[in-house]
Amino acid sequence: MAAKFLVFCGLVSLASATIKLQEIFSWNVVDWNYPDQFSKQQALRTGALIPENALPVGIERWRNKLFVSVPRWRSDNVTNVCPYTLNVFDLNTDQIIRKYVLRPEDIVSTTFIANIALDIGTSCEDTFAYFSDELGYGLIAYSWEQNKSWRFSHSYFMPDPLVGDFNIAGLNFQWGAEGIFGITASPIGADGYRTLYFSPLSSHTEFSVSTRILRDETKVKGSYKDFSVVGVRGPDGHTTAKVMDDSGVQLFNLIDQNAVGCWRSSLPYKPQNIGIADKDDVGLVFPVDVKIDDEKNVWVMSDRMAVFLEAELDYSDINFRVYTAPLDTLIQGTVCEAPLPVLQAQQILKPPQPIKALSRAKLYNHGLGVTATPFSEAVAVYTPGSTKSGLTGSYRQPIIKNTAPKVQNYIYIPKQTSPAYTSGQFTRPKSTNKNPWWNKATNYNYEVFEP
Repeated sequence: MAAKFLVFCGLVSLASATIKLQEIFSWNVVDWNYPDQFSKQQALRTGALIPENALPVGIERWRNKLFVSVPRWRSDNVTNVCPYTLNVFDLNTDQIIRKYVLRPEDIVSTTFIANIALDIGTSCEDTFAYFSDELGYGLIAYSWEQNKSWRFSHSYFMPDPLVGDFNIAGLNFQWGAEGIFGITASPIGADGYRTLYFSPLSSHTEFSVSTRILRDETKVKGSYKDFSVVGVRGPDGHTTAKVMDDSGVQLFNLIDQNAVGCWRSSLPYKPQNIGIADKDDVGLVFPVDVKIDDEKNVWVMSDRMAVFLEAELDYSDINFRVYTAPLDTLIQGTVCEAPLPVLQAQQILKPPQPIKALSRAKLYNHGLGVTATPFSEAVAVYTPGSTKSGLTGSYRQPIIKNTAPKVQNYIYIPKQTSPAYTSGQFTRPKSTNKNPWWNKATNYNYEVFEP
């Protein structure tokens, strides 16, 4: 086909029910830019161009470029017409730098590549790519350094026959044959490897495997027990796309719920720890792809795929949308939000506790980690005397010196007006004890409290 540039036709939607995600692009239909109008009309007449067959399914952002992928289908909408090929581009020059066609041993007659996850190691040479084969129930690994691929098979790649029923956009249908679809790699772990998370489309279960296994071609056989069950999302937990940032937060689409879900990988994978980052029953009908860019902005595209495949799109309506939001904003208020630092949590969860008063001043725990001695020694020194009627004596009180650090709103110190020393007399009643306690020492210390 002579088309060179992909263009999108439509209007930006003026209303959206999303709370955090901001809609920035929307289209009614996807079209192609031909060199001239005659070439386009000829393509339309011959069937080389059928705009209604175009369905955007992937999104990616790099610097100031936003990439939207649109597969080319035959007129029956289910057959891929191109050989499975990995094309690698230098985005600085838009030049292709490598083209790799998957080996015949890597694919089967029903192969349908659904997603790609990258695993970048210590250098560009130490880079692997992983491909999910949805309908062939396989996982293909590719090594940049070896320029070679190999295929893994596992029962975890297969659909769950108990959850093949779908209800999306008012349509009820069965996608019972859909296998491994969404995949994403975690940050590098303590052992130097990432974890690849994956799930079949017809499933509510999350699985994983270490990239230590996937990077080793000899592990293609005999690695069954190296794959793990992570947990279950719960009802209406079908997903086709997922991505994890370098802090371990995973985002994924929840196509039954018209929503974007989230999970913090430090928590057990179970329904209580699965959050809803955002939801929109109009704009997010089939949020087909979710990505996080280098600036920690989330990008989401919706395309009404269920309607496209099971019914018919209304091309007078907006069918395709692109949303974005900062990751922190998207997960704020959900179970996926980053836990508070210990000190900050103490400030919020524990009210200030008063410390025993030493003088007229009162000290409260400011919770900022500042160690301070806000007062000089505050004791009353008593010097006994003697009279025939009983015990007399004098006392003196050191001046209270405020040496507390200046921390606003946390330390309350009333104004001090007392002189350096205050004189006074004590009179004790005559004791019948020949050796009363106050005769056993010359000085007696008392804590001085606020009157």
